[in-house]
Amino acid sequence: PSEPFSGSPPAPVSAEALVDLAHRLGPTIVSSAQHIHEKSKRLVIGDGSSVSFLFMVLSPINGASTSSLGHLVYAQTGNAVQKRLGDIMPGDIIALYEARFKGHKGGLGLNAYSLSCGTKEEPMLGVISEFEVKKNKIKAFSVNQHPNTYPTIDTPSYKLDDLKGGTLKVSNICSIVR
Repeated sequence: PSEPFSGSPPAPVSAEALVDLAHRLGPTIVSSAQHIHEKSKRLVIGDGSSVSFLFMVLSPINGASTSSLGHLVYAQTGNAVQKRLGDIMPGDIIALYEARFKGHKGGLGLNAYSLSCGTKEEPMLGVISEFEVKKNKIKAFSVNQHPNTYPTIDTPSYKLDDLKGGTLKVSNICSIVR
């Protein structure tokens, strides 16, 4: 496929192989995303889309494929987990399809928030920088979701327990297994 990430997913691999790939390439992917995040404060990244951002993050990384979103390791629709093949790791790719989050931020839970990300046709894509197991919270690098603003790279957090609608998928992009 000429369009990045539009191909079918790679053949399944074992959970151990996914963990190995995440440990091998995850830190490099996060470092590349961090570098582009810094650059985005001064210039538009690619065409400003999340596909362009992800392509730029992965293109210099040996072994990272841009033909599909990779091996699906986690999927959740609303508050129901559909698939959990392993742990969510830094360097994994997050894809949000019509995702609606609603909850409270802050220690005392006084600040209500709601957030919508991505569409069915154009999911919001990002690179996971951190996963807090206790809080069930993902931190990621992604193109900001604010209309009419300069497309910079943000570092949003997503609490899995706050997903009220839509779908969140996490994939391990590394599809070249040696």
